[in-house]
Amino acid sequence: VHGLLCEVSSYYADKCAQKCIIVNINCEETLAIKVDRKRLCCVLQALLDNAIKFTTQPNKTITLQAEFSQTDYSVIFKIIDMGIGINTKDLDILCRILKKPFSTETTSSSAGLGIGLRTAQAIISQLSGNTGEMCIVTKLGLGTTVSFEIPYRKKIRPQMTFKDAIEDIAEIDL
Repeated sequence: VHGLLCEVSSYYADKCAQKCIIVNINCEETLAIKVDRKRLCCVLQALLDNAIKFTTQPNKTITLQAEFSQTDYSVIFKIIDMGIGINTKDLDILCRILKKPFSTETTSSSAGLGIGLRTAQAIISQLSGNTGEMCIVTKLGLGTTVSFEIPYRKKIRPQMTFKDAIEDIAEIDL
């Protein structure tokens, strides 16, 4: 997992350098999880891209964090920024957009339509066996933390198809 966080961070090195943003990685180097690497990478890229986009002041820090939860037997991922934060009205709209993916609502400070967040939420749901959701905690002017959990071990689905089984076999340990 540590390697993946470093890889995702490296994709944005130039963008962060232009904005004088520092990206920290907070993850044990030995932490591993069995998951579709490309899909998890897409989620992390979408969330890091948003964190960079809404961190407007120079010399701020964004943290990519992953930790094992003994309680839930899962890996908890967090993207923590020191950006502009999200006002209450926009946060409510964002939450509705994520629950209703074909909504045409937009936020007042929106630099887009939330397609990245919608895609990330859909992938998180798939990776977690339809149990995962993004959690967004924010304070206006202080930043935002977006977190999500991926189960450490995938549960076998009783109605698993041959295609699902092949996809499970194709997954790699990060």
